[in-house]
Amino acid sequence: MRRYSRDYLPDARGQIHPPGNAPPPVAAIVASASGISAWLGITEPAIFGVNLKLRFPFYAALIGGGIGAAYATMVQVLSVSQGPCGIIGVICIRPDCMLQFLVSVVIAIVCTFVITLVFAKTIGRKQLATL
Repeated sequence: MRRYSRDYLPDARGQIHPPGNAPPPVAAIVASASGISAWLGITEPAIFGVNLKLRFPFYAALIGGGIGAAYATMVQVLSVSQGPCGIIGVICIRPDCMLQFLVSVVIAIVCTFVITLVFAKTIGRKQLATL
């Protein structure tokens, strides 16, 4: 099964660290560079470079992507063919489903951001302190 664009974008969104929980300089550089590449569909640097090390952004990305995918499934978003992932994946969505696809992407991004903030305030403080 193809991994849809809305599943890649939460990995990118999980790279943004909340204010007050500033990561070390090296982690911030890796997070910003991998976040940019994840927006374009290449999530390996984001997943293996930051999200799996800290764990809470990875869990937030899984939950946020699942919520966005559930919405897209509920409204029956369909694609024309397999194609690029990330933010440019919108070109493969059927024209009549494009608005609902973009809504599902926004839902996934917002949910991931909020969940990342909550996890950073609760379980992430210890992890960021040990880096």
